[in-house]
Amino acid sequence: MIAYEISSPLPEVVIGDKGRLRQVLTNLLGNAIKFTPFGSIDIKVREYNDSTSLSHKDNDIILLISVEDTGVGIPPEQSDKIFEAFIQGDASSSKRYRGTGLGLAITKRLVEAMGGNIWMESLPGLGSVFFFTARFEIGSESDIMADNPTGQHIHLALSPLKILLAEDDLLNQKFGIEILQCQGHTVTPANNGQEVLELLNKEVFDLILMDVSMPEIDGIEVTKEIRSSSSNKFDKNIPIIAQTAHVIKGDREKFLQVGMDGYIVKPIDVDRLVEEISRIAPRFVTRQTGKDDRNQITSIDEGRHPVIDLNALRRRFNGKKDFFVELFEYFLDEFPKRMTDINAVIETCDLERLSDLAHSFNGVAATICAAEIAYCSAKLHQAAREDDLERAKLYVKELSLALERISNISLDDYLCLLCQEAAKEPATIR
Repeated sequence: MIAYEISSPLPEVVIGDKGRLRQVLTNLLGNAIKFTPFGSIDIKVREYNDSTSLSHKDNDIILLISVEDTGVGIPPEQSDKIFEAFIQGDASSSKRYRGTGLGLAITKRLVEAMGGNIWMESLPGLGSVFFFTARFEIGSESDIMADNPTGQHIHLALSPLKILLAEDDLLNQKFGIEILQCQGHTVTPANNGQEVLELLNKEVFDLILMDVSMPEIDGIEVTKEIRSSSSNKFDKNIPIIAQTAHVIKGDREKFLQVGMDGYIVKPIDVDRLVEEISRIAPRFVTRQTGKDDRNQITSIDEGRHPVIDLNALRRRFNGKKDFFVELFEYFLDEFPKRMTDINAVIETCDLERLSDLAHSFNGVAATICAAEIAYCSAKLHQAAREDDLERAKLYVKELSLALERISNISLDDYLCLLCQEAAKEPATIR
């Protein structure tokens, strides 16, 4: 049984990020249902009054939302790590309740993006309570009517921008330019940090999309140089959004510490980019109304990762068959070379270089919707970052098998599926 309770008095209308809130609740409820074979789940909402940890602003309210279950619970030794990527309660839970271990790590990032915190309390065998806070602006019914007089979906759009795209991988660069130009933006690519600095001294840009991992000068170092620059040829406060193949614990803090304003995960998703720009540079954003016909991802695949995520493929390359063929053929030509490089650094135990290669591989695979390869390379990247050579070797084998599976599917099969109408249920090639 699932029940909810909203404490009074609370405002009738609050303004916030409903997409992130929906995703957080989806993830927490999904976990509660999965780990509660019988019993109940309770959702509670009340105002958060602990002023010691979160400061209030005028006309803001901080809500405390809890999801409580009577399920299997989490051992005390795991409670501090449960929000880290690739962590589940224990080995037996991992075998019984299949999952990626990414859900709570992603949930934590979403909560932080809403200006809140997340924590949990649990007793093994008795259940768990997950608490999170989120900041909202207090609104009124007149706000709703003023913003949306016809009851249509309201979405954000960007004014045409001049964007400096810092990306060293050719496939991701091609994809980024195509997607951004289709939205009316002017895009100038840079292959490394040195080119970023040179271009900033020659041209004026509205925004930088900064790949974190690049040769010569990486995104972290070039951001430091931009922020500390005494040059009067460019605005050292230009908005910088990090691009990374995936984010794990500590990355967000590192990005913000060096002066980046936000981050998005590759490949570029226009809706997510607009959300991030609206947060850090609202002057570039306009509000529009219209029918919401976007296919949004509302859950995380907790099972075996498909070779190709067909629904994502259709969303990303709908009407762009020739462009997909170009990227896919480039990928098939490149991945044997990349695997050769990965195997070589495994032999020399160069885990720092392995981390960079896996990160790059992950971004390329995600761009062409190769979900299994993206996941395997993400696991390899984390193992390398944690200096775990033996685990890295296992993930290299998994990656090789995933690459073999994708190479056994013909391009004609992909194109046939790409041209079909999107299925009602999630579609995958396994």
